[in-house]
Amino acid sequence: MADDKAIKSLIDGLATTQNDTSLADFVIVCEEQRYSVQHRLILALHSPVLAKTVKGEFKEATKRKVDLSDDGPLCVKALVHYFYALSYTLPDLDRHDEALILNHHVKMCIMADKYDIQPLKNLAISVFKGAAKDIARAQELSGAAALAYEAAGATEEIRKTIVDIGIERNLLSFKHDTSLGRVMADFPEFARDYAQTVEGQLAELKKAPSLVGGGARVRETEKRYKCPICNLTFVVYFQRAYVYYCPACASASGRQAQAWLSYVVDE
Repeated sequence: MADDKAIKSLIDGLATTQNDTSLADFVIVCEEQRYSVQHRLILALHSPVLAKTVKGEFKEATKRKVDLSDDGPLCVKALVHYFYALSYTLPDLDRHDEALILNHHVKMCIMADKYDIQPLKNLAISVFKGAAKDIARAQELSGAAALAYEAAGATEEIRKTIVDIGIERNLLSFKHDTSLGRVMADFPEFARDYAQTVEGQLAELKKAPSLVGGGARVRETEKRYKCPICNLTFVVYFQRAYVYYCPACASASGRQAQAWLSYVVDE
């Protein structure tokens, strides 16, 4: 069995051939872009779906060209890079636009599922989770949620991550930033998943050591806060130093977790 150094050497060598058109024997087209692929074997090794386009009686195999315009230029560019480097970057995206970045990872996951490229799908899921860990506003997550629920069969793990983050950070609001609420209106299964997850968490709370205060059972790691804007009291566990929002007045009450400690209500 090859050792890690040998595998890395092979991958590095493969990556250097990406722009060497002298070895190309197949073309991927996406809108106005054309990508020459070195050896149809590369497509066949990565994807059993694309393998059918490079061999057999399909017209793509005869013409040695396949059109992937339906997948969009950013995703296709990243896909071609993945064929050679086993990774993908964020081409032509504003790296500070978290919503666009999350959307891109969801699209990569969907495309990987479409072409049955499981390692790429796993990668897209992993980088989505990494990019989403610091999301603090609903509008940054809503586009990814819509994309994920539109292709629900391909995005199970991403959908679960979106629901968990939305609940953990109190991102669902129907008064101010209604982004997630609008996605739920379009995709009722999103609301169902949200409700089922909350129900499961409440069931766990009932099993945990608790204090009774203000009509809610509170885990010893949780606190009750009173919003300084609208006076709503709510129970939550701020796990990290994100910006958190009152469930009622949303963006008007955004504060770091540490700042919310000034508004703890004594039980």
